[in-house]
Amino acid sequence: MSSAILHHTAGTILLIGASRGLGHAMAAELLKTGWNVVGTTRPVEGRTELHDLADENLDRVEVETVDICEPEQIAALRARLSGRVFDILFVNAGTANARSE
Repeated sequence: MSSAILHHTAGTILLIGASRGLGHAMAAELLKTGWNVVGTTRPVEGRTELHDLADENLDRVEVETVDICEPEQIAALRARLSGRVFDILFVNAGTANARSE
């Protein structure tokens, strides 16, 4: 990740796919450098590491749900976040599901 991004403060990132692994690590690192995070999980995941991060950072982490393979879920996320301004959109989520061929 660019050092310019890490040193920017008071910004907000929309991080698609932040529930675990690389996405969760990015969210945790960005929090350390002053960023606010809106991170997504898939609806089927239940409680994730992102939820734990949100519990530890009540005013700085928000959890949303979206499966980016489902257009109606993308539209619903867009509607929920309508009017919000994000400094960065980072898509860390894959685009395959059980129906993909």
